Amino acid sequence: MWEGTPAFWTRRGIARAAVETVAENASDGVVAPFLFMMALGPAGGTFYKAVNTMDSMIGYKNENYMELEERRPDWMIS
Repeated sequence: MWEGTPAFWTRRGIARAAVETVAENASDGVVAPFLFMMALGPAGGTFYKAVNTMDSMIGYKNENYMELEERRPDWMIS
């Protein structure tokens, strides 16, 4: 989403980025866990949050997490 220097950003671009961030966080943090809880019970919501958190940590692919990345099952790939 980054398109150059900070001076390039307009009010519209900043507003669009803010809306996108709020929507993504609401989806990842509230809506999806709730749907998993509705379908699979509390264990489903906990499972979703655990996989989502691991994906966030492993997604950076730095030296600290390379071993985890290599052992991650295919079904966890987002």
